[in-house]
Amino acid sequence: MLDPGVVLADEPVASLDPKISADVLRLLKDQAKLRGATVLCSLHQIDLARAFSDRIIALSGGRVVFDGPPDQLSTEHLGRIYGDIALSDAPASPAHAQPEPVS
Repeated sequence: MLDPGVVLADEPVASLDPKISADVLRLLKDQAKLRGATVLCSLHQIDLARAFSDRIIALSGGRVVFDGPPDQLSTEHLGRIYGDIALSDAPASPAHAQPEPVS
């Protein structure tokens, strides 16, 4: 029980800040590699999925619209997944995002 072959991680970083999110995903990836385990991780943060995954499977409307390596996930694929949103305006990484001023 202490050395699973598969780890299911459902939105493990959904409410965490960018640095802690990266730390958690790095820990998951490193431990999986060390133990020879597979991590199946559900993420909505595109930049984190690209940075930490070996393979991305993207769904829209219950159908697979992309299945491949992170570097092949294009803006066109993202448009099919998320619809008409301005992806080019989104920051490349939450670590590079500018904080909003507090009023």
